[in-house]
Amino acid sequence: DEIHDDEATLKEIRDLFVLFDSDGGGSLDEDEFTQVLAMAGYGAEEAHSIYAQVDTDKGGSVELEEFEAWWIESQRQHNRNNRKKPELSVNALVTNLQGLVAMLQRKHNDMSADRLIQLIAELQASAASPKSPFPDGM
Repeated sequence: DEIHDDEATLKEIRDLFVLFDSDGGGSLDEDEFTQVLAMAGYGAEEAHSIYAQVDTDKGGSVELEEFEAWWIESQRQHNRNNRKKPELSVNALVTNLQGLVAMLQRKHNDMSADRLIQLIAELQASAASPKSPFPDGM
């Protein structure tokens, strides 16, 4: 799921901020901030390093705006890093087409399945040829 900076997400971030702002001062000191990160599974050294980056105005505390910006960006980064990249190769295409053939055959649409089987064979032959336009061959 994408992280959006919509009102519901911002409310959740603000609620978390208030929960850890133990003195109610409107900012998180380093101890409060590292407690948030410890709860999220970060180690102490990494939490302190992140704190130094998030305290962008170097005021000795993290204000709500800094916390929101960091939280949203860290979630976006996490989602980008964990998104599975599609495999772009002839082998991947052939595998997908073979799955489509199997589905068409189960639905008794053999004419379409026969054409796809022929297309797969042509792709495999092209990829295996010495002058293959496909970089990965087969």
